[in-house]
Amino acid sequence: MKVVAEAEAFAQQLKSGNPAMPGAKTRSRIPVSKSRPHPSALEPGLANLHGSRIMPGSRGYKHISPSSFHSRIFTKDYEMTITENSAVTFHYTLTDDDGNEIDSSKGQEPLAYLHGHGNIIPGLEKAMEGKQVGDSFDVSVEAGEGYGESQPHMIQEVPRASFQGIDDIQVGMNFQAETNQGPVPVVVTSVTDETVTVDGNHPLAGKRLHFAVTVESVREATSDELDHGHIHGAGCSH
Repeated sequence: MKVVAEAEAFAQQLKSGNPAMPGAKTRSRIPVSKSRPHPSALEPGLANLHGSRIMPGSRGYKHISPSSFHSRIFTKDYEMTITENSAVTFHYTLTDDDGNEIDSSKGQEPLAYLHGHGNIIPGLEKAMEGKQVGDSFDVSVEAGEGYGESQPHMIQEVPRASFQGIDDIQVGMNFQAETNQGPVPVVVTSVTDETVTVDGNHPLAGKRLHFAVTVESVREATSDELDHGHIHGAGCSH
């Protein structure tokens, strides 16, 4: 009869909103943060998000603080940072020292690359290290870590007769020169009656470059991407 009486008393305490363990002389209400309303004043679906949380323990009930319970549910998803072998996409705008726009990904797919594999110029790749999705930053890249210094031996004066079948040769025209190291793109920089001067340097060689960058995505590269040395999908230049 004593057990039944204790059970009935405990049930009555549950109804009154002040539960106590059977057999205990007194039991105070589970503590509630003073900075938050009591759970009973909230909608049932929100009660677990405020105040304290209880769970069965070996003796009575084990208390879990509100902040601990909150962090278990709402901890922000881990965001990858850009490190070696990260597959990355980003938007960019490239300008020169005078602020003139040279290139931009605006209105296009973001540029995709495999970090640490030389897919982009060294100075920009170094600046990308450690960044996360949503990061926006500006970086200036000197020529030595961009497209290199302009090499004098890449500028040559050749006989006009070398351009067989092309009568109208103008400054700014692009050609492909056959060399012992393979084809090299060149641009015409000067024209006379007898000779044509061509430049085989990259158009941005010798220039300081200014990038405005926004990181769009970061993920682990697949084994195929690592084997090929570049990432697959939209934005890839390969």
